[in-house]
Amino acid sequence: YSIECKTKRVEVIKSNYQTVVIDTSSSKWKSIIQKHVWAPELIETANSGTHVDCHEVTVEDYDKFLSAPEGGANPQFAPRTDSPSSHNFHPKNRQARLHHPANAVSFAGAEAYCKWHARVHGNAEKGRVANIADFHEITGYSKGNESPYPWTGTEAPNCARVVMKIDPDRDGCSPPPPHNQGSTKAVCSRTDGNARFGHCDIFGNVAEWVAPGKIFGGSFRHSLKSNQFYLGAEAVNAPNPKPDFVGFRCAWKLNDNQRCNCLDINHTTHNSSPVRD
Repeated sequence: YSIECKTKRVEVIKSNYQTVVIDTSSSKWKSIIQKHVWAPELIETANSGTHVDCHEVTVEDYDKFLSAPEGGANPQFAPRTDSPSSHNFHPKNRQARLHHPANAVSFAGAEAYCKWHARVHGNAEKGRVANIADFHEITGYSKGNESPYPWTGTEAPNCARVVMKIDPDRDGCSPPPPHNQGSTKAVCSRTDGNARFGHCDIFGNVAEWVAPGKIFGGSFRHSLKSNQFYLGAEAVNAPNPKPDFVGFRCAWKLNDNQRCNCLDINHTTHNSSPVRD
């Protein structure tokens, strides 16, 4: 995999757990690659310097924040836990859904998490909730290049690509009644719907906070009739401060030695896997 930077075309590869950026305009790189086992890794575009998380923040991720002084001390950041069917932080669900999106969290809690997350990674207060402009950047959506979906091609969203509501009697791509209320799934469970750089769940699973009171991307409770599964869609108003079908992901500034590796993500553990020679 490679991407276009403003200054030159680069290929990002790994050797012995180290990331190396090679200018592929050079004639030397081909002979180097032939001698080793390489795996591609994404480096962000030179003009952005912003890393957008590969998937939604998970229950496990947000629990770490709640265990830290910054998260646990403010009751505003606590997720809702009153629904045993749809709230992933409900005691009945918490352990079973550690890799599901953190839902029923306020925008204030999401923004506080992202600032904490960035600071933990050495980026001070530069973390924030990802917005629609970030989603357009990682999917390549722009005026004049208006592919309607994150994936390559124009195939409409379906349950192979998106955790979504498929008709009035089947919610969240789940079995028929009586189990028709639907729920989230583990992040990155629909890899056919991944964006060009490997970002998961741009559509579906949960809609995502993009601004105070505003959400984007549709969820397990939305069908095609909602008109939310389209990159050109506008953000819509959230129905309440902590909806059960809304989650979030973060965007934050990269240090020079940090790289986004969504293309190399292990979609079973949701972590990047080192490549062995």
